[in-house]
Amino acid sequence: MSNNQGVQRPFGVTLIMILIVINGILTVISGVISALMLRDDINIVYSLILIILGLIYLAVAGALGRGNRAARMLIAVVTVLMLIVGILGLFSGNVITAIVQIAISVIILLVLFSRKASAFFG
Repeated sequence: MSNNQGVQRPFGVTLIMILIVINGILTVISGVISALMLRDDINIVYSLILIILGLIYLAVAGALGRGNRAARMLIAVVTVLMLIVGILGLFSGNVITAIVQIAISVIILLVLFSRKASAFFG
């Protein structure tokens, strides 16, 4: 369901597609490593959440590039969740990783709802 009739994909949307793929891969890897290293139930649940969010990112990135509105909304929701994960990470000792996660999430949200991106998604 492409909604970008006659509107060329802005560079910002291409940029966030790349960020989403990179973030998705790193999130899945982080979730797997965390699940293997930490054996208590809370960390296993946290690890599974990370893996699921990363897989959603990877699955939806292509549809985002085609101008799919539903993909845009799903990415926005997942990015807000990733932002929350980043904020929680500030208190778990992973400050650098958390700051990077927060920064990437904020960039994705700002670009995703920019004027040019809004025109692209219709």
